[in-house]
Amino acid sequence: MAKLMTTKRFKSLARKGRHPENVQIRKDIISEVQPGPSKRTLRYVISTPDPDREGDVISIDGWDLTNYRKNPVVLWAHDQDKFPIGRCVDIGVEDGVLKATVEFAPADIPHAGDRAEAAFRLSRDGFLPATSVGFRPLEYDISREREDDDTFFLPMDFKRQELLEFSLVSVPCNPDALRDDDPENDGTSTDPAPSPTLPGDPDAQTRAADPDIEKAEREAATRRNRIARQKRARQALASTL
Repeated sequence: MAKLMTTKRFKSLARKGRHPENVQIRKDIISEVQPGPSKRTLRYVISTPDPDREGDVISIDGWDLTNYRKNPVVLWAHDQDKFPIGRCVDIGVEDGVLKATVEFAPADIPHAGDRAEAAFRLSRDGFLPATSVGFRPLEYDISREREDDDTFFLPMDFKRQELLEFSLVSVPCNPDALRDDDPENDGTSTDPAPSPTLPGDPDAQTRAADPDIEKAEREAATRRNRIARQKRARQALASTL
């Protein structure tokens, strides 16, 4: 089973020349939900080639869907300890993005039905448009082209990756994604993700596990503040001219 790793931890290791194997990382996007081919199906865009909030890019042509198609479960918030809320009945690259059609579990199924019904109706009615992919990186590079002064965790290009599962979630990592308009202690964990309804900092444990990360984030914050002060000073000077 692939071990869960935060993207910041993964990038920290890659930056040091270490290449963790058999790990799972997650990426989210917003996807306009469209009706599927039958009553309890909805269609989503679950991955695009657009840079996400961290500057990372996932190659659409690099998706390996072979094993996922053998067990195409759809989860709520990556919660593998509970029954799935549905199954993926169709998945593939279309119009330059990865699209998936979800069939939600019937509402009368014990335990799973209530969650599936809530997720289905919230998605259908536009209250829950975000999805998240959990994948195993197979081939990747650090991208220097999208680096900026505020970035310690350099953007990454994921060139090949295996889809392990995908979920409906509340908060996306890639808010600008196009939406479907057509009908060693290395900081890893096998524990399920915490409930998205609970507040907290998902990267706190990562920072505690690697002091370099906390130091780098402080330095990045200092640089951002310095740049902001310089910008305000230039604006103030311009207003007097």
